[in-house]
Formats: sequence, C-alpha cells, structure tokens
Amino acid sequence: MDGEVVRSLYRMLYRGARRLDAAPASKALLRLPCTDRYDFSKSRWVDIPHLDSEVDKDGQRKETADQLASRHLSSILGGGLLYRPQTSACNVLREAFRHPVNEPEKLGVRIDTGFVAMRVMSTVLSVADSVLQKPPVGVQKVADSSTKNPIWCKTTGADLEVGSVLVAHPLVGGIFGRKLILLYDYEAARGASGLVINGPVTAEIALDNLLSTKPSRKDAEARPLDVYNGGPVMSRTERQGSTRKSPVRLNVLHTHGDLRGAQPVCPGLFINFKREDAYDKYMQGELKAQDLMIIQGYAGWGPNQLEGELKQHTWFASKVEGVPLLIQDRLRRERENEEEKKKSGAGFVEMSAMNDAEEMPWQKVLKGLGGEYAEMWRIPRLRESEG
Repeated sequence: MDGEVVRSLYRMLYRGARRLDAAPASKALLRLPCTDRYDFSKSRWVDIPHLDSEVDKDGQRKETADQLASRHLSSILGGGLLYRPQTSACNVLREAFRHPVNEPEKLGVRIDTGFVAMRVMSTVLSVADSVLQKPPVGVQKVADSSTKNPIWCKTTGADLEVGSVLVAHPLVGGIFGRKLILLYDYEAARGASGLVINGPVTAEIALDNLLSTKPSRKDAEARPLDVYNGGPVMSRTERQGSTRKSPVRLNVLHTHGDLRGAQPVCPGLFINFKREDAYDKYMQGELKAQDLMIIQGYAGWGPNQLEGELKQHTWFASKVEGVPLLIQDRLRRERENEEEKKKSGAGFVEMSAMNDAEEMPWQKVLKGLGGEYAEMWRIPRLRESEG
C-alpha cells in the first residue's frame, strides 16, 4: 500500500516539476530561510542559532521529512537560498526517488517528505499562476524589443573583479530590490565597494559646485544636475582607529578617460576626475552635463561578505558589455520624466514612470543574460514588508 502511495506521489510531483521547468520564473519564487548571517565585528559569516527542543518519535519523523525536503529544495536552488538558473526540478526529483526503499520507517519518511514537497510546490505554482500570468504594463515592451537589446551579458559565477555588475535576484526587496551595482573596488580579503547605477534621484547639485568654484560661462545649463542614490553608505571612518565619520564624497561616472584622475571601471566607463581638467573641458564644449552620472553614497561589503551573498544567490555576478549605454539610458529616462513634469504643470510624474526608469536597466541585463534569467523579470516587485 505504501509503495503505491509513493508511486502516486512521484507522479504528482513530477507533473509539478515539469510545470516548474517550463516556467523558470516559477522556480525563481522558491526560497529557503537564512541559516547564517554576516558578523561585522568578526568580519565573517556565523551560523544563526536555533532552539533545540525534545520531540517524540512522530515529531522526529516529521523533522526528518522537513530536512529532506529542504535538502532537495536546496538542490533545485543550486545550493543557495534563492534560485539561480539552471537546474532541472525534474532531474532533482528523479534523483530523490532513484533508490528504492523497503524499510517501513524509511518508506514513511519518504512519503512524509513527498507530501511536504507537494505542499511547497502547490503553493509556489498557485502564486505563480496569480502573479506571473500577465506581465506588468511596460515590461512587455522590453520582451518585444529583445532583439534590439544592445546589452551583452554573461554570468561569472563567484568570479568578481572591478567592473563586475551585481544583478539583484528578483526576490530581493528593500533598498536593493531591482538594483544593478557596479563594483569599483574589490579585494576578497578587504571587501568590496560598488555603486547602484539605476537608483533614484535624491538630490541636486549646481554644475559650478561640482566642477569648480569659478563662475560658469553664460550659456551653462541653468538646471541643476540630478544626484542619484548609489547605496546606503553615506559616511566613512576618517582613519583607522578613529570614531569620527566624514560624509562620503560624490562619485561621478563618465566616459571621458582622457581626464586626469579618471579611473577605469569597465570598458568605456570611468569614475571621477580632477575638477580643474573637467572644468576646462566643459568650458571648451567637450564635456556636457548629460555625460555625467553623479552619485551619492555607495554599497559596501566586509571581507568575504559579498562572496557569501553570492552563494546565497542574493546577486548574480555578471560581466556586462554596454554599462555606459545602461547609464545613458537611465539618465535619458530621468530627463524625459523632468520634461513630463514641466508639460503636465503638476510638478510630478506617475509613480509607474519613475519605477520604469529605475527598473528597465535591471530588466535589460536579465534579458541580456538569456536563458532562464531572461524570464525572471516577470516576477513582480516585492512590497517593502516582504523584502
């Protein structure tokens, strides 16, 4: 009897697994709870303690079933807490049922494990049916224009370097939800620093204040320049052993590699410059305000912290050829929003337009990665309470 139950369970699970494999965005809704955290005081990852309690025999069997189900789910997720393409749910299921079990106790555990897996799978497929059926307005445009996408991307696994782009998993919420982070400083033993390149506008700055204290030419742009949020870190320790903090200076991304002080980040893109050189080039008409992405704040990681987040699949580390194009697209969309404000006379634009301006670069990179990644944009943005 139990053997027939196992076979029926397998058939039902296999049908669900086929549905998951046919819709990669559904698999990307799977997740496991976090079991460790980064301890900044120790500069390393530590296990999250859990309370042990005495359980009876039936409780032990259920606990074993839950653990086995979590282990198989981890296999589908590729060993992380979130899904990273490309793992076949059907292959994981076949491997889990590959060895026959005859002992009553083990057979019972397998049945319990199957029911746990069935509950998880049914929940995910039900959620997928409700949230993935119709792509959000605007997202379909990205899918329709995929052949015109000039962004070439590939995942690099755990390989990181200056110029790597971190693509937030679609289930990541909060300040990093739907974000792309460009690493400008990296060393595993020391940590990493990066700039969000599709963040919101949080402030403005006059071009005179950015480039020089000299009076600008008469035809200088009257409109202040937007300052984008580059991450949550807004101050840094002034020197080792000190408790004093100083504000993080503004960083500027641009394509003018001939400026003194310009540091290469990735092909065709540089960070910062000597203000005097930039001012002279601006006065000569060779540097335009729209060439600059001004960023305040950054994202920072301690030693080996980012590597741990990659193992959890919080981020997809990628190499992107065309980062300058992504940045120019973000700047262009913000200018379009500003023009829309002026035309409407209301002083604001629809929230959907603001979200699109920030989210479209993220969608483009996912589509550029191809395969199952290209389907993950279909997952809707999490509410703040879910992040």
